[in-house]
Amino acid sequence: MALSVCLGLTILRRKIISLLKKDRVQIALLQETHLTDSEHLKLKRDWVGQIYYSSFNSKSRGVAILVHKNLPFTLHTIVRDTDGRFILITGLLYGELILLGSVYAPNTFDRSFYSNFLAKASPVCPNHVIIGGDFNCGLNPETDYNPPKSQPSSKMAKATTDLCSDLGLFDAWRVCNPHVKDFTFFSRPHFSFSRIDYMFVSGSVLDRTRGCLIHTCALSDHSSATSVVIWRYINKTELNRIDNFSSQIPQTTL
Repeated sequence: MALSVCLGLTILRRKIISLLKKDRVQIALLQETHLTDSEHLKLKRDWVGQIYYSSFNSKSRGVAILVHKNLPFTLHTIVRDTDGRFILITGLLYGELILLGSVYAPNTFDRSFYSNFLAKASPVCPNHVIIGGDFNCGLNPETDYNPPKSQPSSKMAKATTDLCSDLGLFDAWRVCNPHVKDFTFFSRPHFSFSRIDYMFVSGSVLDRTRGCLIHTCALSDHSSATSVVIWRYINKTELNRIDNFSSQIPQTTL
């Protein structure tokens, strides 16, 4: 699950953790956490077995990745942005190397952000990649905005599209819902809806994706994007230990 939410208040942190538990999320990609390093570590409670984060300050930015305690993920590498814009981790999940990332892009065009992200992500990108986050732009001016925009795609949209192309990533929600219009953010000043939160995945992960949905979240001004990914590795011991699985093949809800 990718979700943009301010976690500055202790009670809100508890509610988010409880909500993710109720939805049986096994990997949560969070943005705009507004937490310091010490406050991020407090998210490691209840079902959360591993947490990786990049902090900025208690009033802005911040991203985190939460991994369920029963998920067999073994960490290899951490790539942490010093400005609280992204966190990338690589490791083994069911014996397969994967990259997980949480991203909070600037809300105005900043070329250095995209070049820095590409420079940090490219060297560690394996075959399996899942990057979720708030990219602060709709990719298609007609389908990702309501009312639709008449002008061409923005510089941010083009930069995000180029980034996905360079890393070989696909917009999982759009592939799973090619003819659907749905949105993740409502702007009160502009009285408009937009889809600016994404789950970008590699082709190998897309082949295993069994659904990608947008859910309204009462605890955030953004809706969340959730994907269900089926892993082909089968281990009967793991099937008995992990709750969120089909009867035959392990699946992970993000």
